[in-house]
Amino acid sequence: MDTEKARVYLTALKEGSFKAAADRLGYTTSGISRSIASLEEEAGVQLFIRDRKGVKPSREAAEFIPIFEKLVFQAQLFQDTANKMRGLEAGSITIGVSYSLFYRLLANQIKEFTEKYPDIDIRTVQKTSSELLTLLEAHEIDFAIMTKREGRFEFHKLLDDPMVACISKKNPLSKADVFPLFKFAEEPMAVAFPDIETDYRNALEKYGISPNICYSTSDVYAAYCMVEADLGVSLSNKLEVSNFSGDVALLKTEPPINLEIGIMQNSSNNMTVAAKRFLSFILEENNRA
Repeated sequence: MDTEKARVYLTALKEGSFKAAADRLGYTTSGISRSIASLEEEAGVQLFIRDRKGVKPSREAAEFIPIFEKLVFQAQLFQDTANKMRGLEAGSITIGVSYSLFYRLLANQIKEFTEKYPDIDIRTVQKTSSELLTLLEAHEIDFAIMTKREGRFEFHKLLDDPMVACISKKNPLSKADVFPLFKFAEEPMAVAFPDIETDYRNALEKYGISPNICYSTSDVYAAYCMVEADLGVSLSNKLEVSNFSGDVALLKTEPPINLEIGIMQNSSNNMTVAAKRFLSFILEENNRA
């Protein structure tokens, strides 16, 4: 089958509509529709369900999607290897980032790297660590700066990051030296991303604590502001909140929780030439620092 049809399908799936996929890929909407129709004819099943809101995968598509992802990735790997054989320093890299604190350092490394390899395109994606893990599995990103997760991925540790209890300085609990974890089951909590796997949720589940979530948001800073207003307490990665300014105390937890932050990647055999080159560059820079 034509690998480009798989790429078109995955783009339409990600964008949620044929029009958005057409805009992303530089196709016409009818061109996207014809490509999908041809792919469905080859597969012998319907791969999309269409409605007024756009498109979503059919039940039968679940078995094809991992195959399409591998085909698209292998095609990119082939192209990058061919470029290398011809002496061309070209390609594209997508990096996942879970902590905005790393953006300044990463931007400087990208600048230095692209001065040497100007034809390599680099883009970044910011998500939670768990979301980035899903993107790694689908080969939608090449590697990610994130909290360590268990699995088949390679991990390069950059630093340790303790989790801290965030408490308004108006709250008498902020005067303590430490914050017992069991208090998160009693005190009202303000949290970010309540519906997905996160570091704070994993930490509380490890100790069998059901958080008393009263306020939620999809932004870490918004949760911090709720804490500052004394709506509730929160449990956060110190990296995420240490640069925020406000009347919020950051207390060590009891027991303490320590996270490893670093770079997660698929095996080197499943990375493009450009991605491997940039990852090596970052790790060498980190070792020198």
